[in-house]
Amino acid sequence: MKSKSYLINKFLIILLFLSLFQTTSHAENIKNFVINGNDRVSNETIIMFSNLEIGENISDTTLNKALKDLYFTDYFKNVDISFSNGTININVDENPIVQAVKITGIKSNNIYENIKKSTNRIEKYPFVESKINDQAILLKNILKSYGYYFVKLDTFIVTNTNNSVDLEFKFDLGDVAKIKKINFIGNKVFKDRILRNIVVSQEAKFWKFITKNKFLDTNRISLDISRLVNFYKNRGFYNVDVKSTTAVITDENQFELIFNINAGNKYSFGEVYINKANEIPIESIKEFSQEFSKLKNKRYSKKIVNNLIDEINDYTIKNELKNQITKLMLL
Repeated sequence: MKSKSYLINKFLIILLFLSLFQTTSHAENIKNFVINGNDRVSNETIIMFSNLEIGENISDTTLNKALKDLYFTDYFKNVDISFSNGTININVDENPIVQAVKITGIKSNNIYENIKKSTNRIEKYPFVESKINDQAILLKNILKSYGYYFVKLDTFIVTNTNNSVDLEFKFDLGDVAKIKKINFIGNKVFKDRILRNIVVSQEAKFWKFITKNKFLDTNRISLDISRLVNFYKNRGFYNVDVKSTTAVITDENQFELIFNINAGNKYSFGEVYINKANEIPIESIKEFSQEFSKLKNKRYSKKIVNNLIDEINDYTIKNELKNQITKLMLL
């Protein structure tokens, strides 16, 4: 009797569960959207940002994703999203818009234009304070590329009545950072005086009052590294590794520029051949066979490799053009 009662109760529980499941499944389809709190952003745009659609099955996971998607746009400081009786209710509190950006303290037109180009990206877009801080870091990095490593930057925010803000970036550039000393360390093989003639950056001396190369410039340092790498590779050091570090000398606000060089092993050319030679006409291979044989056991040079590639490309282009002309003549 007890067993029979147990089975009946279990059966009723299963029926109740199935009934609830069917009701819930039916209610979890989106039938409508209700948007509140928006001013600048239209209902249609908010629905598009949420990535929800009429007829879509809804779940807690879907709602959480929609919430994240709406916050990701930066248009809203607060978002509340809920689902009831087939309706998605979205309540938003919009972030203010950056109406205008003012830049002060920069006299150079070239620098000003580059800074302005960067700030144009935030004008007429939502104001998010944490991203303004990121913007300030970006602007300082731009100025470092011009040698201004001691910049002071103040950001002022003016709140307007139309849920917008004006921003002012006030710069005090300070002095341009100069290079007091250039040093080369590590397994450099070559003497410093030779390497100083390779890099573009120069040490600041009193007689060098015209050149800008005495100022610390991240773009110029990148060029220096590239020139050093090419110098070593053209002399057989195929795996050379060059890194740069800068150390500030605080008493004079000048820098020591250090290049850390690991020349590695010196390489020579081994066998030189054309890959997939069976796909290339024999006369073309013969054209370069003698050149290849001359390279064997010679010191590796990136310049020689680049020149050889250029010669092969030129030869290929000329032969293709010659073949095209021949075909035209036969027509």
